[in-house]
Amino acid sequence: MKMAGRALEHHYRKLGLTVYKLAFRDHQRSYFKSLKDAQCQFYSNHINKNTGNSKQLFATISHLLEPQQPSSTEVTKERCNSFVNFFRSRANNIRSLMPGSHPPPSPAFNPLFGSLQFLQYFTEDSSSHTDEILQKMKSSSCTLDPIPTVLLKSFIPIVSPIITKLINLSLQTGHVPPSLKTAVLKKPSLDPEVLASYRPISNLTFLSKVLEQTVAFQLQSHLRCNNLFEKFQSGFLSAHSTETALLRVKNDLLMTADAGSPSLLILLDHLHHTVGLSGTALQWFRSYLSGRTEHVMLGGCKSRLSTVTCGVPQILFLGPILFTIYMLPLGHVISRHGLSLHCYADDTQLYIKTAPNPSEAILHITACLEEIKAWMNSNFLQLNSSKTEGLLVGTPHQIRSFPIS
Repeated sequence: MKMAGRALEHHYRKLGLTVYKLAFRDHQRSYFKSLKDAQCQFYSNHINKNTGNSKQLFATISHLLEPQQPSSTEVTKERCNSFVNFFRSRANNIRSLMPGSHPPPSPAFNPLFGSLQFLQYFTEDSSSHTDEILQKMKSSSCTLDPIPTVLLKSFIPIVSPIITKLINLSLQTGHVPPSLKTAVLKKPSLDPEVLASYRPISNLTFLSKVLEQTVAFQLQSHLRCNNLFEKFQSGFLSAHSTETALLRVKNDLLMTADAGSPSLLILLDHLHHTVGLSGTALQWFRSYLSGRTEHVMLGGCKSRLSTVTCGVPQILFLGPILFTIYMLPLGHVISRHGLSLHCYADDTQLYIKTAPNPSEAILHITACLEEIKAWMNSNFLQLNSSKTEGLLVGTPHQIRSFPIS
């Protein structure tokens, strides 16, 4: 259709006849209508194909409603270095804002040692399990990978025994090679002029991801056997999601309202405890968390290598699990004040029914929030006050008759 339109335009401009002008105009209208119909059909098929994939649906809607504008900023090595400095200074600034004299940590989360089975060493992984991990992994590659992942996955029967041997060597020695602890931070879809829009999400080598999945499998098995997972944590767990968290909280609030009591809901956005790690397994995690490095890559430019001083790699396999372990004592802090809770990663909802004594319920919440702040300060975490909200939830009549404004 495009070539036919150009031919009609050529005849019109060459001969100047009205008949060619009208034919060209009608053809262009039909052409642009066909483009619009094709675009609508494409997105309709894409939405139908991803009906159960909320991540893809939200990304599609965001792309349609807020298309990314190309940045006018030239990406240079100095610009990449400014990102590295920003990520490093953000963590240091949070720590510098902590009170100089930390309050004593809240009582530790310590399961009974009599019933706790220690994970002293990792069991050797099998080639069949490595095959399963390789087949399920995405084909996306990291710039640090020596060969494209899609090519590597096409030779799984050949490379699987080699990868299994490398993984088992790391598990047996309790050592993670430095080459597997370097991350690339890149997010080309965001505006380089707005540093605060970026998060240090780690992009690691393919072998690093396989190693993390192997360890994560054994660590999760250990946590499940010892019942160490937070009961009301929906983040990073199989068959759990933001939907399960919302359903549980909404159900509790509705049941409380049906019983005749409104609820106060607090939404939070935000160490020493024993989970039974020792021996070579504990040594492996020390090696995994220490000596990590990262650099930023934007538009083909790469920053200098920077040392990671705190935190765990984001959006990978082990990082989220280790973060939930670090946050385990928080559930016990909240429960002591008689509040219900539900978490999704670092987002926490606290709620309590206000009947029969609303003033007492508010005192419980206030005391709980103070202890949460103290616990976070003593564990180098920051409570995001700008995203902490309080809601009174109930029927319209219950909210209107609530004695405290």
